[in-house]
Amino acid sequence: MVIRSRVVFVGDATVGKSALAKTFCQGPSGFSKSYVMTQGCEVLDKLWKLNNRQIDFQIIDTSGQTIFRDITAEMVKPT
Repeated sequence: MVIRSRVVFVGDATVGKSALAKTFCQGPSGFSKSYVMTQGCEVLDKLWKLNNRQIDFQIIDTSGQTIFRDITAEMVKPT
């Protein structure tokens, strides 16, 4: 059985949403110090095994800029 979970990172620009998302999905080396700011949103996937169950995380890393608010709202609608 696979548990599916969608996690959305929202917040002001330059607070570390992308760093947290990439570190969770790819480990400490996943986030580059020369990272380019997220435009709109980025979707990352992480399959994690916990207590003999698989959890499939869909991480949505949103831009902190208000101009992308409509894109963010569309990405977080239930599927």
